[in-house]
Amino acid sequence: ESKTLLVLANKQDLPDALHPGEVARQLGLGTEEGRRLGIRWKVSPTAATSTAGMQEAFAWFGERVAEDFWAQHGTWDTRPPGLLGKVQGW
Repeated sequence: ESKTLLVLANKQDLPDALHPGEVARQLGLGTEEGRRLGIRWKVSPTAATSTAGMQEAFAWFGERVAEDFWAQHGTWDTRPPGLLGKVQGW
């Protein structure tokens, strides 16, 4: 089972903002331990005041969540099984 981590390296519009690579290094991402645990990660440069990078960051995250869901369930059909689904009109 994989784990997905999205880190928003905000304030990239400021001159003293940490580079996303430095954020990753300081958080210890990309370490052998992280790889062993199956952590997929991305440090995304963003500037919330202009929303720069936000759409790309959340698109990446949504794609990873969808991949995980598909891998776990093998279908997009999330209707409750059995009687519960019939009662709720699924």
